[in-house]
Amino acid sequence: MTLGTIIMMAALGLMSLLGLFAAANAVDIGMTVFGSVLTLFGVGMIFWFLKRHFDEQDAAVARGSGEGVLDRVA
Repeated sequence: MTLGTIIMMAALGLMSLLGLFAAANAVDIGMTVFGSVLTLFGVGMIFWFLKRHFDEQDAAVARGSGEGVLDRVA
């Protein structure tokens, strides 16, 4: 996982918290929906980044390139 990915995940986490704050303090349905969608988008993207990271590790192990987590342990 690169530093750029980690920074992006941190930014998405902050964006998700902002969405939760917006939804919790909303006075109309539009802001509630916006905050909820912003939160779901941020959390979904974080999980997608994690999935992509572990898929890349699995592919590296399958190729035998020595970049996988199992190669570092053994």
